[in-house]
Amino acid sequence: MVNFFISLSNLSFNLLLLHIFAYGRIEDIMIVDLSNRTVKREELDESFSRRFLGGMGINTRLAYDFIPKGTDPLSPENSLIMGAGLLGGTLAPSSSKLMGTTKFPYTGRIATAFAGSGGDALAHTGNSHVVIGGEASEPVVVKIQDDKVSFCPARHVWGKDIFETTDQLRSEHGHDFNVIAIGPAGEKLSKISFALVNKMSTLGEGGLGAVMGSKKLKAILIKGEKGKQVADIEGFMRETDALFREMKTLSYRNDWIKIGPLISAWGRSDRRKKKLSGESMDPFGPEVYEGIWQGALACPSCPVACKSKLLLESGEKAGSQSLGTGFGHYWARFNVDNMQQALELRDFCNRQGIEERGAVAVLDFVMKLREEGVLSPADTEGLELRKGFSGVKEFLRCLCQREGFGDVLADGICGVISRTGKGADRYEGIREEASYHDPRRHFMTRTVTAIVNPRGLSSIASLGPSWLPGHPPANFSRYLEKLGLKQEIVERICSKTNVNMAIMARYAEDWYTVQSCLGLCVRQPVSQCYTPAIASRLYKFATGKDISVEELFEAGDRVWNLWKLLTVRDGYTRKDDNFPEKFYQPLVVGKETFLLKDYYGNPLTKGDMEKLLDDYHRERGWNLEDGLPSPEKISSLALDWVKF
Repeated sequence: MVNFFISLSNLSFNLLLLHIFAYGRIEDIMIVDLSNRTVKREELDESFSRRFLGGMGINTRLAYDFIPKGTDPLSPENSLIMGAGLLGGTLAPSSSKLMGTTKFPYTGRIATAFAGSGGDALAHTGNSHVVIGGEASEPVVVKIQDDKVSFCPARHVWGKDIFETTDQLRSEHGHDFNVIAIGPAGEKLSKISFALVNKMSTLGEGGLGAVMGSKKLKAILIKGEKGKQVADIEGFMRETDALFREMKTLSYRNDWIKIGPLISAWGRSDRRKKKLSGESMDPFGPEVYEGIWQGALACPSCPVACKSKLLLESGEKAGSQSLGTGFGHYWARFNVDNMQQALELRDFCNRQGIEERGAVAVLDFVMKLREEGVLSPADTEGLELRKGFSGVKEFLRCLCQREGFGDVLADGICGVISRTGKGADRYEGIREEASYHDPRRHFMTRTVTAIVNPRGLSSIASLGPSWLPGHPPANFSRYLEKLGLKQEIVERICSKTNVNMAIMARYAEDWYTVQSCLGLCVRQPVSQCYTPAIASRLYKFATGKDISVEELFEAGDRVWNLWKLLTVRDGYTRKDDNFPEKFYQPLVVGKETFLLKDYYGNPLTKGDMEKLLDDYHRERGWNLEDGLPSPEKISSLALDWVKF
């Protein structure tokens, strides 16, 4: 058996298929070199899975060796690492998450993105992780079927959208294959492109689609028939049965299955005030949504589906279904009149492989610059920036095809600034884009994570009670105790009248990381049923090895800090983790004005925010000045071998 820590750092792309111990047996990690079309193997030390668990953790560890310092995201040297969680492929509820780790073109940072499905299929091949490097000489599909890897031609699907590609490849190779595919936006290296898994799960905001496109990798096909072994079947099934029962009896489950995360905006049906017959309905309201809803879509082993099949009643795809979460309500700000038009725009983005939110952000940005006279018609190369459905549709078409000014738009807001040399004073970096939920309207742990997250363009990694307003500190204390945290930590976070969201963010991030290493979904109905204690028992039943809640959190902390060190290695420090100045200014929405306040409505100044960020760094064991993990922190997590 070869020791991973000694050997793997010296591997090149042509040393490629690895093994890892889990579920009482050895699983493979497959690494493919597209340049030479080679696949090889190496066996890993058994302790590897305990230190990094699986999923996001092992992906991050592999990234240290397979994505060199200073790598150009669109070069052959960048690797794309796909991984299943430690529980992936088992009957643990909602454990099918697929992790994609790479250096993202939009941010220039190594990070991990997630899709709800695909991890189960990868685990069933016996290959829990796949590292893909190099660059193919022509468009290619990588087909993984158990131990066999094939390089299939893809020129006939190059240029097709994701839905067409998925359907075509399944007709050729079998309809039971999972398909991770990119669209024209990824082929044309848009930095705001992504991949779709099975036409419904997005993977890789920030340009993962472009990474695949740069490798001429149109799609990855995955089919596994090996199944998944666990060490203690009786104990494992007892635990998973209890979880399934709890999820199936959630009071809001039926509403969640129909509208998913929109429940936070629309409320539960039994509490929602119904409009009287004859009254005009909100064109983006729940009544309209329910009229086009045609069924739920669940990821494998999930009893609380969050995705839906929605009927497209108009446009080129009329009569077909749009798959996914939500309906494209972001477009309402551009005078898109109704849900059908918004749904058509979302469907177009998904088929082309472009981020809906990224497209909304860059359109909003350039429209404001145009209105203010910063950008001239000459700057936009004749592209009319018109509000309304037809104007937005043309904007998206040009962006996805890199046609005219669309060549600039395809690289997002950062691309507009760098290519035109204008608008830099209107933009405060990726941290501004990460704050999808404006903190002036609602301050929560995600507000802090949007600033400190090593990915740069994400805020989802710290969920919990703060997602919804109105919880008293006692509720947060109970939540933290449920996580198994020591009382001294709970008391640092919660007082009788307030909650320190910065300190709490650290532990919410660690729990999120553990869930992502295990392959667990972090949607509300799933997260509220899983606890670290349950995760500890499932780990034991799966692997035959004991692990405590404290050890799980230590592993999560280790993975998060290794991820942080990867960004430090590429030159990022605390100065890059800035809280956007615009959030200190009033936000006017209609007749309402919102000011920056904490969760309980107390005003926050710039000094207050800096103090909160100091609290976060102190709790993490990171230096306050530069944001680097301290030598003591690195040593405590046994990360002394990391060079940065």
